[in-house]
Amino acid sequence: MDKIFKQLNALPKFKLRRRAELKLRFRLIKIIWQKKYRLSGDFIVVKHFAPAAAVFVALCLVIIIPTYSYASSGVTYGHVLYPIKQTIEKVELALASEPEAKVAKIEKFATRRLAEAEALSEDYSEDNKALINTIEKAVELKTESQKISSRIVEPAQTATPTPVMEDQSKQLETLSRVAQNVGIKTDEVMLDKVSSAFNFIKFPPGQAKKYKRRVATTTDESAMDETETEADAGVEAGNAEESAPVEPEAAVADTLEAAAKAKGWQKKEQAQKNLEIIKREIDKLKDDIDESKYEPDDVETLFERLDDKVEKTEAAIEEESDGTDELIKSVEALKDNGQYFIKEKNWNKSKKSQSDEAEEDKDNRNNKDRKNKNNRKK
Repeated sequence: MDKIFKQLNALPKFKLRRRAELKLRFRLIKIIWQKKYRLSGDFIVVKHFAPAAAVFVALCLVIIIPTYSYASSGVTYGHVLYPIKQTIEKVELALASEPEAKVAKIEKFATRRLAEAEALSEDYSEDNKALINTIEKAVELKTESQKISSRIVEPAQTATPTPVMEDQSKQLETLSRVAQNVGIKTDEVMLDKVSSAFNFIKFPPGQAKKYKRRVATTTDESAMDETETEADAGVEAGNAEESAPVEPEAAVADTLEAAAKAKGWQKKEQAQKNLEIIKREIDKLKDDIDESKYEPDDVETLFERLDDKVEKTEAAIEEESDGTDELIKSVEALKDNGQYFIKEKNWNKSKKSQSDEAEEDKDNRNNKDRKNKNNRKK
């Protein structure tokens, strides 16, 4: 071994320039340092950046994610972030102490539910339970808003639109877009939910009685009085027919039975009169609608579905079914709001052109950003 070192030392030595020597030394030190401190170096780097990473994660959890969840209409029922949105809304509502403030918050939440419904309806399928649930939630919020509003002493009416009226206008506009997206050929449940929601927003529970009275008073004003007189006469005739003496309990039972029959007959007659009014309004709608403006297939489908509902309601009235009132409300809601479901001609083309315009605007913005970056580099 010593001989080898002696022979190596005896070899001619080349002297490196100062710069080359320093470069060589630096490379050797770097290799040694990497082998010796590889593990400890990774630990130092992680330790150095750990606080910054923790702060970023905390910001995401505390600010960014909740803000996105609360503000985005894309966070809909069934979304992983939807519970966060609901929790924030509950806290926000709890902080509203005055009834007027609570009503304003609830109306805002109802508007938000309908915006979520619109987002869901853009990718609508027959099996979309989330859309039905969201519309139901909006109706529930409107009900709650009306309950609180009924306890507020309202000032004299003015021509200036109130915030609630403005919310109502936005809600109807959003719901009309939902109706357009689901279309008149949607399933029966969805059609009833959306069309009934229109009437609920237009005529909240506090105003619904006025709407019903308008329908009832379209017939003769004396109709109800005549019905009551005939019902009383029926009860008296039923009592008069009993010639033989009866026990007191049997007499009471017979009287109650006769009264129940008279009441059922009165209810049936009123339902028939209401349906006749609706049928006349449907006939008027058929005459007034501008078929040249809408897709012919949609117009035909609308009136087919209305006629089908009328037939079902007539059958329910004859059978004195318990669901007669709901059927009347259903056919009336579709009659009032069917035009929102039928599409105008070239609707798909206009929708496509709007999406094309949006894409074009996006491309223009991207090109502008690229030009600005290139200018800064120059």
